[in-house]
Amino acid sequence: MKITKLRIYGFGKFIDQTILIDEKLQIIVGPNESGKTTIARFIHDLLFGFPTRKSALNRYVPKESSRYGGELYFSNSENNYLLIRTSGKRGGDFSLKNLTTA
Repeated sequence: MKITKLRIYGFGKFIDQTILIDEKLQIIVGPNESGKTTIARFIHDLLFGFPTRKSALNRYVPKESSRYGGELYFSNSENNYLLIRTSGKRGGDFSLKNLTTA
């Protein structure tokens, strides 16, 4: 599986952001508090679900936007997919689309 693009609706300090991922290697660098961990958690939470309100984990709910979540585009050797997760019950509302057959 290869992640090709992130589209952040609202997650932590990021609002309406698109991050394109290089085909070979993507390295995220920056000073403290620039959002490196937030991007890593965005990928994790889109794949596995947002923490619930009862969780001790930071939920990264955006303060500047009412939209929470985003899109993760990924591919394997045969297909391209779009995973969308937004706020909702028990980990968020989730959909997965095969873009190759669409």
